[in-house]
Amino acid sequence: MPEHDIAAAIASALVGMNAITGGPPPNPLPAAPLLDRLIFEQPLLLSVPLGAGALVALFVFNARAQLRRGLLVAMALAGLTGLVWLASTLVETKRESVRASTRDLVNAIGRADTQRAGELLSDDPEIRYGVFRVPSRAALLVAIREAMGPGGRYELQSWRIAELQATIDGPSLARTQVLVRATEKSTGAPGSLWAVMQWERDEQGRWRCFVVEPLNLN
Repeated sequence: MPEHDIAAAIASALVGMNAITGGPPPNPLPAAPLLDRLIFEQPLLLSVPLGAGALVALFVFNARAQLRRGLLVAMALAGLTGLVWLASTLVETKRESVRASTRDLVNAIGRADTQRAGELLSDDPEIRYGVFRVPSRAALLVAIREAMGPGGRYELQSWRIAELQATIDGPSLARTQVLVRATEKSTGAPGSLWAVMQWERDEQGRWRCFVVEPLNLN
């Protein structure tokens, strides 16, 4: 494949400009276990009811002239709320870490930061985009820089991650599903792309993407 075609395919596949016909949103990835979400990933879902319960307990027991008991219950619930927030602060789940790596990779590609993108890609990345095949990671990074760097055909004016899901498939395997919305700098044309990324965790605990599969462009 000629170099300019590689550049166009990379930019289109990874960012979604002029690439793939539109379609409905993909099915969501499996959700995290309930306790992981409530304690580590979305502590507001648990801490808000606990905090509200503390206030209700204080009000109810005070109305019954049992303020001391109300204070004890409220303090217990407030303590649980604090423990939930502490746990969410100290513990980063695999889902959270692979989501962070996905954001990092999308942003690195968007600004054509090939050094950072190279750190997040595997040694032999695969782009599942029609007949396109990645000749090597080095060629992939050159294509990203040429297509999306300053003055490149697919240089972006802006981009953002509109939705990001993650699921863990094994001890060292994960998938993320991301919706990216972007605007081309040269034309001002907006576009959006759903893509699935497959990740593997290396011995140093770093997530590296080994498959990118664009799903549809809207």
